[in-house]
Amino acid sequence: MLRYTHNCCAVIVNGKNVKRIEGKITSVDLAPCGKIDAVKLQTGQVIAADFFIDCSGFAALLIEKALNVGFESYQHWLPCDSAYAVPCEKVPESTPYTRAIAHSMGWQWRIPLQHRTGNGLVYCSRFISDDEAQQFLLNNLDGKPLAEPIKISFTPGRRLKQWHKNCVAIGLSSGFLEPLESTSLHLVQSAIIRLSKLFPHHGITSNAIDEFNHQSQNEFEQIRDFIILHYHLNQREHAEEMRLWQQCQTMDIPESLQQKIDLFRETGAVFRHQEELFTETAWVQVMLGQGIMPQDFNPLANTIPAPDLTVFLQNMRTIIDNAVDNMPTHNQYLASLG
Repeated sequence: MLRYTHNCCAVIVNGKNVKRIEGKITSVDLAPCGKIDAVKLQTGQVIAADFFIDCSGFAALLIEKALNVGFESYQHWLPCDSAYAVPCEKVPESTPYTRAIAHSMGWQWRIPLQHRTGNGLVYCSRFISDDEAQQFLLNNLDGKPLAEPIKISFTPGRRLKQWHKNCVAIGLSSGFLEPLESTSLHLVQSAIIRLSKLFPHHGITSNAIDEFNHQSQNEFEQIRDFIILHYHLNQREHAEEMRLWQQCQTMDIPESLQQKIDLFRETGAVFRHQEELFTETAWVQVMLGQGIMPQDFNPLANTIPAPDLTVFLQNMRTIIDNAVDNMPTHNQYLASLG
């Protein structure tokens, strides 16, 4: 029996009856075969079940603390391990996009919303203290802070098994990739869809578990590579105050990412594998934007006569200009929402 305290929301499904129970887990009972038999709440209630979903966040209460599946850290590629988040007053003229602003110790997000601006600083604790990071963020707000900054500590990486025995981890309990591309909600949704497709009917099978874990690993690693791309291709100057970015420029990267970069540099080609989250366009935008100019291109491009290509691009520009000219400003659109 393992003992600890953590908030719990249990949903018990028995035939067509569904019952929701809230409480704090104080212990987890494991069967001799290693699966979870039951969890015990602070109230003394014991909840036994055939199947458990771990949604306990970074605590990974069931999948890690009880089942000890192990964790693969990505921190040698994604060095930021801390963040502060704080809302501030909305500025009079907000930008219609999110900004990700590089700083010496990490990067800052600035998200203009309808009634406020969301802000945060993602940083590597080796390069700045928590107190300094908090003050740095507060000094770089567009408006007056509306709350006290909230500290978040994390280790980028994933559980080695997101489904083990009779437990599936969904959400932060399954792993975390830093918020540069805000992928956490997508990973929750894709895990739910994956589980629904492989959900046990007449018992849990090893093939279903293996397929779930294989797809989960691929998804995490594909997103991981795309985020590493931003760090590794950075063009920050080699100054002492940019040590984090220097480290990222020169670090070894996953072979899967290196192959993608090399292929684009040589041929201009990018391929999307399986149900990869980020499209070819997203990869091209980052690689071109960070200074990789392909040495070659697909010869099929030469089959389009130059005059036809000019007309096509001019028509595209006209369509875009007409659409933009008739659109309200960002502030006008937000005001129309009430």
